[in-house]
Amino acid sequence: MMMVALILTICMSIIKKIIYLGIFFLLFLQSKNAFAANLLNNSGFEELLISWEASSGLEISTNVTVSSYTKNSGGSSCEIKHNKTGSYGAQQLIRGIIGGSKYRGNGYAFFNSDKGKNVRIRIAWYSSDNGSGSQIKTTVDSNIVIDKLPKWQFMDTGIIEAPLEAKSAEFRILLASLGEAEALTYFDDLSFEETFLPSPTPTPTNLPTHTPIPTVTLIPSSTITLSPTAKPSPTSLPSQTPTPQATYKINEVKNEGGEVLSNIQIYVDGNYIHHYAPEIISFCNGCYCDADHLVSCNFGDHTFRLEKTDYSPWSEVKNITSGSSFEVNPILSQITSIPTMTPLLTVTPTTTPTMRLSPTLTIRLTPTLEPTLVFGDEKVSSEEGKILGELTKEITPSVKEAKPENKSSPGPFLFPFVFIGGGVFLILLAVFYSFKSRSRLT
Repeated sequence: MMMVALILTICMSIIKKIIYLGIFFLLFLQSKNAFAANLLNNSGFEELLISWEASSGLEISTNVTVSSYTKNSGGSSCEIKHNKTGSYGAQQLIRGIIGGSKYRGNGYAFFNSDKGKNVRIRIAWYSSDNGSGSQIKTTVDSNIVIDKLPKWQFMDTGIIEAPLEAKSAEFRILLASLGEAEALTYFDDLSFEETFLPSPTPTPTNLPTHTPIPTVTLIPSSTITLSPTAKPSPTSLPSQTPTPQATYKINEVKNEGGEVLSNIQIYVDGNYIHHYAPEIISFCNGCYCDADHLVSCNFGDHTFRLEKTDYSPWSEVKNITSGSSFEVNPILSQITSIPTMTPLLTVTPTTTPTMRLSPTLTIRLTPTLEPTLVFGDEKVSSEEGKILGELTKEITPSVKEAKPENKSSPGPFLFPFVFIGGGVFLILLAVFYSFKSRSRLT
């Protein structure tokens, strides 16, 4: 009997130690969860927009800025504004994600814009370690804030499990606009951290008090016969009818040289669905192509378009029916930049004739000797006049119209002829008086 009591004592001691170890392990997990590190950099936007980038279609400093207008804590917050249809904002890449681990994302939003639709946090997973390639189809959203209030509101994804193939994630803060005018919101104090599912707190068990074990007297008992009981027949569950679906598979997009292209945006019926090629899009009655449930993926005709910067868009139209399956291998052509021809203004000089009037002074000297000259009160006879005329012809050179060589300055060439003519005239006059005096003496 003492042996049985000893064994019971040892068993109770072991049970106590197991319970104490369980409580200690639970406290350890809770403390680790309480002090989990924030995997986001610059989560309060106190360092401008370091580590953050704008969503496709938005621009830093235009649509995504740092503001001190309102903040949940610290000195600044992130301001996002746009008028696009759909959800756009900013995101940060988180590396080192462990597939299957538990994470939690949360933060605050100041949403008081009449032009806005809602705001949220979204976690997108990637199988690459740098966020390249197509995202894993499973995305997680926080609670959607739709109330437009002049105060900060909390958003929380709850504890989520990363897909097994996930190696990186994108933490996105999104604003959905009504598309009529520019909507505005603010985000602050964001967090994304690894966490653990809380274990249930064990209920303490009251251990029995050790009491002396009475002496046991063995009394023969009657034989117990076990009769087999009928095994309950399993209840058949109603079989579920699978929802008819169709798929449209977009393989890796390449250029004309066969190189694989990345960051290929997918549009369905003209709407960007925030997915990148390669991708498989599923269709069914009531399905949506995007996580915001804005782009319908019902059966019928759909237009698929792929876009990438500096490449011509690729598109096609398909009629999606129940059970149909399509697979495409798009090829994008790079846009060749054509230099812009700037017309040159050619000025053709036009020669305009300029009339310059250069006055030309022409002096015509026509000496005229009358055959009858009067000297004093006497007249010269005709014979004397003839003699004087003959002498004039011999002595006086013929004075013609002076034609200066330089038409632009004819004046200086005329003065010598004037002086010469005047001198000849005086000489003839002196000869005439001399001849007259001689004739009188004779």
